[in-house]
Amino acid sequence: LEDMTDDELEEICTSRGFELVREVDPDTGEPMMYTHKDYVDAASECLQIEADLEEILETHPEILEDVKKESERMMNERNKLMGQLNEQQQQQQQGA
Repeated sequence: LEDMTDDELEEICTSRGFELVREVDPDTGEPMMYTHKDYVDAASECLQIEADLEEILETHPEILEDVKKESERMMNERNKLMGQLNEQQQQQQQGA
């Protein structure tokens, strides 16, 4: 990790769905500057979180199944609500 660029290290996290939060200096309001070691530490932490999650899912595969079911339920609810919204917008346009 040490030999990678800061951008490559950040990509390790962002490609796994993590976001590096840019802290702001409370005194100046300016974004804090990060060192290369900060990026190495962040990438290492992202890789460790990913490994921990993989281990949990291997040990408890039912968790992934529950997440899939909940995701499907949420998508169905979203589609239903989007349909209702579209319906209401059409009614408003016809009434205008």
